[in-house]
Order: sequence, then C-alpha cells, then structure tokens
Amino acid sequence: MPGDRMGERSERLVRMLEEALGLPPSEFRELYGRWKALEPEMKKVLRALEHNPTASGRLSAVLLEVEKSASGLLDMISRASSGDGLRLDWERFAERRAVQLKDWLLGLREVLISISDAVEIGLLRQELECSTGLNVEELFLEMRRRGVISEATWLRVKEALSSGGWATTPEIRETVRRISRIFLQILDREDLGEG
Repeated sequence: MPGDRMGERSERLVRMLEEALGLPPSEFRELYGRWKALEPEMKKVLRALEHNPTASGRLSAVLLEVEKSASGLLDMISRASSGDGLRLDWERFAERRAVQLKDWLLGLREVLISISDAVEIGLLRQELECSTGLNVEELFLEMRRRGVISEATWLRVKEALSSGGWATTPEIRETVRRISRIFLQILDREDLGEG
C-alpha cells in the first residue's frame, strides 16, 4: 500500500543524511565531505522527479539552500586553512556554518521522507526508461510493495528471476517492458490522485 513505508532508495538517502546530521559542528570538514558525497545522488533524484513538478519543486527549493549553506561552509574551511593567524576564529565561523548546513540537511531529510513515494517512482521510471538498466526484480518488488501484484505472483516472479530465465527470449523481455510501462502509468495516475 502506498505510503506505508519508504522504499529502499529513499531509505538509503535518508540514512546517509542521518549519518551527516549525527556529526558535531566541530567536524565541519567531515560534514562538508559527506554532503559532497551525497550531492550527486540528490541531483540524480531531482532529475528523476522531472515528471512530478510538485515534488521536484519542493526538493529543488531545499537543495538550493543546502548548496548555498555548503558553499558558505567551504569558504570558512578555506579561510581556516589559510594560515593567516585567524585560524581559530575561522574555525568558529565554520562551526556556525556547519550548524546552518545541518539545519538545511534536516530540512532535506524531511522533504525526502515526505516525497519518498515520488522519489521511488521517479528513480524506478529513470531505471526502466534506460534501455540497459532495467532491473526487473526491483520493478516487481515495487509492484508487490504497492499491492499491484499478489504475494503468490511475486513468489513465481522471484523464482523465475533467480533462475535467470526471464531474459532468455526477446518476447519475455518485451513483455516485461510492457508491464513496466503499464505499471508506470498506474503510478502516474496514483500521483495525480486518479487511482
């Protein structure tokens, strides 16, 4: 059922944010490093939300603030490393910027949680639309999670996937692609409140 729990992709991103949020302000360099590691993932999510302007807008707004705050922190880190005799002062300023960045990262975490279904759909859509990246197991797992297929169907699919037999013929691959397109249409209707 939609909204019961976050999907695997969203959970991973939230976990990464929580790890960064757990750092004390005095570890501002590590905090900045964690954000830089997470930033490409967040940009990928933003691209994946192109079909959902509401979720995309919410994420984009908070990402802009996170990026501004991270840029300010980088400036303070650079100044603290300059060796101009004011290192301790710049480090205190960097700690303040780290607190500000953590505030925005917390906001980003909250937005991600609130739009997790849209994130899952967007990333799944992106994966399915990429001709080389079709992850059939993820597709059917998401269908099971949303109640589109039964547990019995999921078990049959899982068995077929584990044997590797699903990809042996072009007909089966095309059927899976059709199912994925139908599933994405169902998800789009859910997003629009039609389903």
